[in-house]
Amino acid sequence: MVSNKIAQYVVNKNETIADAYWKFSREYKITIVVDNDNKFLGIVGNAEYENAKKTTSPKEKIETITNKNCKKIVYNDGTDIYMEARNIYAECNLNYIPIVSDNDIIDIFNRERAFYKQYFSEGRLPRMHYSVCMWAAAEEAKRMGYDAISVIEFGVASGNGLLAAQAHAKEISRLFGIRIELYGFDTGTGLPESSNLVNDMGNIFAPGCFTMNQKTLSMQLEEHTHLILGNIEDTIGDFAEKYNAPPVGAMFVDVDYYSSTKPILNWLGQNDKYFMPRIFMYFDDISALQEGLGEEKAIIEFNAENEGNIKISPEKVSGNIDWIAAGYYANSSWIYNCTYDYARPRLKICHRYNHKDYTKYRFSDDEKAQIEARYSL
Repeated sequence: MVSNKIAQYVVNKNETIADAYWKFSREYKITIVVDNDNKFLGIVGNAEYENAKKTTSPKEKIETITNKNCKKIVYNDGTDIYMEARNIYAECNLNYIPIVSDNDIIDIFNRERAFYKQYFSEGRLPRMHYSVCMWAAAEEAKRMGYDAISVIEFGVASGNGLLAAQAHAKEISRLFGIRIELYGFDTGTGLPESSNLVNDMGNIFAPGCFTMNQKTLSMQLEEHTHLILGNIEDTIGDFAEKYNAPPVGAMFVDVDYYSSTKPILNWLGQNDKYFMPRIFMYFDDISALQEGLGEEKAIIEFNAENEGNIKISPEKVSGNIDWIAAGYYANSSWIYNCTYDYARPRLKICHRYNHKDYTKYRFSDDEKAQIEARYSL
């Protein structure tokens, strides 16, 4: 039995190279080849496909180019998958390793998972801005004695962001010993009709954009990831009670419209028990070129309405990212890379000044002593 989370990478040995490559080309990761009993036979990677283009007919069976002697992790009770993976990666220039149990393919382990903490500190992870917010939230939760947090993505669309957040949540949860419940809110049918074309930037966004293939996405979601479909204004109100959600520590807002952002931010006005004292946030659709419109307009209005109680900071587009490097031990150099430069002005923190834990000291006695020793004369 092939699990849903890796089904998109699995092909039967009798499929043609052409059909298998079509599946592979959607993500360029790896092809897992199984026999007629769904037992693991081997893998086909980019090297095998490139060689086949020169030597083999695309109508041949994928089995003919399958690497049956590939590196793999054989899992049983007590197997340290991370150590096994690191040992293989130290020897081989690979990105993906199949995990097999009784010849059943159960998972695929990638290089980022094996070296997650190192890659985080070096700023080398996919969607690093998601990782930074979740890391900061988990670290703060751990220091304050919380055992679980919620992370929310508003605006799931095709699901690439939610799946990236799921991968980050798995590793950050493991590293900090904090349970992370991940929630994705979306209409499921793309952007709705705008109720305010100017502030919703109707020159950029149109109704129906960013639809979702719910079936395909749902197959890849794991135990602690939840997809909540419907108009966000209707689904967010009783969300915390309905899902018994732990306090929210990080949020990613990618709903494009001003009118869709407003109910999300209004929801932040609910009881402090549903939130961490500081919420680490990313807003995808703010820009100096669209100042005072869209998500940014909603932030400005929210801050004005909640002055002295809650504030999203910095309010406008800003290049200030000191909190990443100074407070949460991530190399901020990645943010200047052209790939991630768009994220720099979009990272913010929501301060809940009246939260009972807002002024709670973050450091242990040992850490306090180390700080005092460092700065003593």
